[in-house]
Amino acid sequence: MSGRLHLLTKCCAGIFLFLGSFWVTLMDMTIVENWERASRDQWASYNSTGNMLVEQGKLDDALMAYRNGLAIAASFGAANPGDRDWQNNLSLSYTKVAEVLNSQGKLEEALSYLNVGKTLMAQQTQTAVSSAYVASQ
Repeated sequence: MSGRLHLLTKCCAGIFLFLGSFWVTLMDMTIVENWERASRDQWASYNSTGNMLVEQGKLDDALMAYRNGLAIAASFGAANPGDRDWQNNLSLSYTKVAEVLNSQGKLEEALSYLNVGKTLMAQQTQTAVSSAYVASQ
């Protein structure tokens, strides 16, 4: 009888260990999803703030807001090269920084940011066209 009890105890311990591991993995996934959603919201907030500050003529503050958004988009864009939303946010961020720099008369720096944004946008377009072509075959 004690042999069966020992075997049952081992089985139960294994099941609890599996369920515990599953729960931890599920919680990790939820944390990552929430973190990414919060980061998208924060990026959008910086972008909206930058837009408002540009309208008010506060270009230095707008530039700081756009660069903060760019930092978030660059981080997630690099980590998720297949995520079209993050890639779009990244190219838009480069373009917004370029627009402010252009307004400030910093033309070379503006052109540099604009070229990066333009290159990212071209890559996205090429990827979308390729995906559409493959899907149609």
